[in-house]
Amino acid sequence: MILDDWIRQKHGIETEREGEIRCWQLKRITELIRRAKSESPYYRRLYDDTAVPDSWDAFRCLPFTDASAVREQGLQMLCVPQGEIERVVTLTTTGTSGLPKRLYFTRQDQDLTIDFFYHGMALVARPGGVTVVFLPYERVGSVGDLLLKGLTRMHTKGIGYGLITELEDAVNVLMTNRADSFVAAPVQALALACYVREHGIRLFLHKILLSTDHLSGSVKKRLEADLQCEVYDHFGITEAGLGAAIDCPAHCGMHIRENDLLFEVIHPESAEILPDGCSGELVLTTLTREGMPLIRYRTGDYGKIERKRCSCGSFLTRLWASGGRIGNEIRHRDGMLTMEDLDELLFAAEGLMDYRAGYQYADNLLKLHLVFYAKLPGNMTEFIEMIQKVIREQTGLKTEITAEPSMEIRPQYLQKRTILRDGENE
Repeated sequence: MILDDWIRQKHGIETEREGEIRCWQLKRITELIRRAKSESPYYRRLYDDTAVPDSWDAFRCLPFTDASAVREQGLQMLCVPQGEIERVVTLTTTGTSGLPKRLYFTRQDQDLTIDFFYHGMALVARPGGVTVVFLPYERVGSVGDLLLKGLTRMHTKGIGYGLITELEDAVNVLMTNRADSFVAAPVQALALACYVREHGIRLFLHKILLSTDHLSGSVKKRLEADLQCEVYDHFGITEAGLGAAIDCPAHCGMHIRENDLLFEVIHPESAEILPDGCSGELVLTTLTREGMPLIRYRTGDYGKIERKRCSCGSFLTRLWASGGRIGNEIRHRDGMLTMEDLDELLFAAEGLMDYRAGYQYADNLLKLHLVFYAKLPGNMTEFIEMIQKVIREQTGLKTEITAEPSMEIRPQYLQKRTILRDGENE
């Protein structure tokens, strides 16, 4: 596995030997806590009466941090002078305080992500090939910018494009440059695949990488069929430096960059550590972050991990980002309904490019607006009835479904794809 080789060569960790990487991580944690207590006013207060952990049990006794700490104490979390910060990312929030989250990165912090992209992208791109990046790239330090820098290191021609607005133009860029791979958000890739299928176009694609949002099995299946290429998944959040884990040829979970990041999974309510394979809240510790380390940071995202050896041969922990954002689910009589559940159900429909989901709590009503490429399916009435029946039987929710055809990408959400509540942002 490429990432195992990278970690072995960079740090001398024999990842074939089970447990060695965990010993290495514990040493980094000890160094991290010692430095945080010395250099960060926030962590100095947080760990005032806490000894530097020398065991995993001691580490798991440390208090959690969360988004409120980042919003309210961000500058106090820094372990370097502000003058050494080269990139500040501001994330808007719907929290009651109204304060945004600001995350601070040094040049070294960004280089760590570029290094990960350089080695991780070797699973998808190839030296001498052409990769189009359908993600924002103009701003220095953005995910697209860091990806392009990683591609340059591996002698791959990277083309920064940005988000797709005109499908014909995006396809022309892929064809003209004979691109053999691209990176995009799942719904954007799906719209592109709909265009390609409708026009009978055969691209030169070998592999593609999807990021920034959940990749459902139904979307992956359609992309592989319409684009005739292998589909890889990636998980990245801003708090993790934009790059966290990447798919492997076995396609059985995404391998974490464990030389930089540690993930735990806890119960969202009790905060109990959950065993491998159980879904809960992902908790992040940045092992090598220089500017603003995050220690036992509650991400607010559902996920699960598995430490057993992957069938690809890697010992690196695998991650599944499953369930979306905590609090975004709709609770019902038998459990909960998530955006990922809706993705799996709805994107099985041929031609569906995107949809918008809204929930009216008072009426127990799920409103869905479906956007199909070019034309509505001939069996639209039957499809809507089937969706309503499935949702009613599985959740007891009432549904109101509308649909429209479109020749262009028109994002259904102002920000991240999520279930809108009581008409917000519609």
